[in-house]
Amino acid sequence: MADDEELLHCLPATATLADAASLVGQVLCPRILLLDAQGKAVGQLSEEDIRLALCTDGRPHHPLEGRMRPLDDSLPLGADGRPMPLPATGPGKVVREALLMAGGRGTRLSPLTDDCPKPLLPIGGVPLLHRLLHQVAEAGIERAHISLHYLPDKVRESVGSLTIPGLEIAFVEETQPLGTAGALGLLPRLDSAVLVMNGDILSSLHLQALFAWHARHGNGVTVATHLHEVHVPFGLAHFRDQHLDRLEEKPTLRLPVNAGVYVFEPGLLAAIPEDQPWDMVDWLNRLSAEGKVGHFPIVEAWHDIGSLEAYQRLVDRSAP
Repeated sequence: MADDEELLHCLPATATLADAASLVGQVLCPRILLLDAQGKAVGQLSEEDIRLALCTDGRPHHPLEGRMRPLDDSLPLGADGRPMPLPATGPGKVVREALLMAGGRGTRLSPLTDDCPKPLLPIGGVPLLHRLLHQVAEAGIERAHISLHYLPDKVRESVGSLTIPGLEIAFVEETQPLGTAGALGLLPRLDSAVLVMNGDILSSLHLQALFAWHARHGNGVTVATHLHEVHVPFGLAHFRDQHLDRLEEKPTLRLPVNAGVYVFEPGLLAAIPEDQPWDMVDWLNRLSAEGKVGHFPIVEAWHDIGSLEAYQRLVDRSAP
């Protein structure tokens, strides 16, 4: 097989959404072929089908065969219906820059953050920020900017000990708190899309899949979302006006939440005033009203280090 070819990614038609989620979370595969027991292609699904299913009515145990789409003529299949080599597809529009938000005070994790910036808290002996820098480098990012405000010298000192091949590290410092998006206004002029990540998350998110999704959909901004499950310990009442529609006993609600990971087109950054507070949520809501914001459902692991309890759970999980 030539270097610029790859086999279409395939799964048995009897596989589940969990199997497909595992695949799209590891490799770039906009399309997945579904095969019968003899290895013959019987249908297909897209990455969008998988990710969107799992953030709506799909459950990990659901079989793929109930959702598969018909085959089309563009698929390289042999006369026997088996997959043929397919030219490799790159991640689409290149994302060369990242901004890692590391300036927050982290008050909810006090006393751990009284003399340590939250992004430097260790998981498995490795600071969160170090993990993020290696993650963006592995995704092909060439330069990572780190926003500083709280205990900036400690962040500089910690990151200064790192050598990550292919990654240039730069700093932007907020002399006053600039809100959740103001640090973007401190970046130099960019000519490519920029990845923005909160410095207090831990995720196996496949970043190249995010970049490709952003490019395919032509978004001005792509917001990564994660499904947060809320277990309601009561019977939930559904109404239409004053009439009871139905009762749902102790349901589990699956709510898409902002995962603190974004891809921005560079032209949008000109709206951010330099050295003035800028709120991410307000800005995204304005851009959404203009039709410029899309979302990328995360099916990979994702954890927010937002409380002492959440941090301790991750520490315990990573312990040998």
